[in-house]
Amino acid sequence: MDKKAIFDFDKTLISINTFTYWVFHLWLISLKKGNFKLFFKITFLIFSRKVLKNISHKNFKEKLLLFDYNQEYDILFCKKISKYINYDILNSLNKLNEQNYFIAISSAAPEKYLKIFVNNYLHINKSLVLGSVLVDGKIFENFQKNKLLRLIETKFIEKDEVYECLFTDSDDDIFLGENAKKISLVNPTKEILKNYMNVYSSKIEIKKAGS
Repeated sequence: MDKKAIFDFDKTLISINTFTYWVFHLWLISLKKGNFKLFFKITFLIFSRKVLKNISHKNFKEKLLLFDYNQEYDILFCKKISKYINYDILNSLNKLNEQNYFIAISSAAPEKYLKIFVNNYLHINKSLVLGSVLVDGKIFENFQKNKLLRLIETKFIEKDEVYECLFTDSDDDIFLGENAKKISLVNPTKEILKNYMNVYSSKIEIKKAGS
């Protein structure tokens, strides 16, 4: 059986929250490319979310994922955010890759650009990339218990299977820690560290990335 590792993406493999950057990128590039229909749709969504406050984060994300646009926009976005790679964590990933680990990149970020980024910039031999997706026009947010559910559904792991290591910055992934032999917390806040230590103190490793 393959040795397996699970990596979060935002604030772990990459030092930023990519979703916020992606929204701004889509808004700006649609204007630059003369795609005014998309530009005004995004402008209206941002106004509804930030000013009118009449749309939830989940619905905001869902509506963005429903928009149709040239894939080139996401390719350019991935090139932009590649400068934010956490090379300390990438080095850990590369070492596991050299040992022929099966590596899952699992994130709440939209899967549509997450897959492009992993394919173009991480070069993993055996990988599974899971992000937030649309299912029958409704968003499936890949976070908290949904992450574990999807990893099982895709047969990356079996239910209750023990795997080698988890890399994350977030306590949203605390459900994934139960069956990890080692948990590498990336630049954790005091609160997040406390939450993990309360449950998994014997298998915690702190990673100070980008310092």
